[in-house]
Amino acid sequence: VETLSMRALATRLGVVPGALYRHVRSKEQLIDLILDSVLAEVDCQADPSLTWTGQVSALAHRLRAVLEDHPGIAALLKTRDPLSPHSLALAEAFLTPLRAAGLPEHQTALAFRLIYDYTLGFALADPTSPAERRLHDTATREQLHAFFRSLPASRFPTLAAYGVHAWDGDRDQRFTAGLPTL
Repeated sequence: VETLSMRALATRLGVVPGALYRHVRSKEQLIDLILDSVLAEVDCQADPSLTWTGQVSALAHRLRAVLEDHPGIAALLKTRDPLSPHSLALAEAFLTPLRAAGLPEHQTALAFRLIYDYTLGFALADPTSPAERRLHDTATREQLHAFFRSLPASRFPTLAAYGVHAWDGDRDQRFTAGLPTL
């Protein structure tokens, strides 16, 4: 997004920069339109046969999939207020089952933000990062697990016992397992 400019976009589209300003007022508005366009890809329809937790989980999975299909968008979302039409529809889709669960108003809103931020966080984490690649390499993962098991239990009793579970499995498994916890 740092390299995006109205002039560069106009050049890429084969028009003069002034032509873009007939459609958007500024780079900021252009970014908002891009974000809204990406969020339009998220299917916000709830499956009424699912429980409220199932509806929230399904929506979080759909949001994460769309964000991971568009690298960089999750980072942009963290810098913007969710005021575009599709952003509002997404918030409504999350809030509706949470409210139906009977949570008080404030807890409903906080639960939405927690799940939304959790989902953005996973989308922000690069699935091709060295840390993720290490978890997929069996030998490296076993070395990491051996390291945790070797920690002095007198100093790190819980980490020595549970660390192997925190650095196990793949991103999808961790994301899916974390949603019910939230």
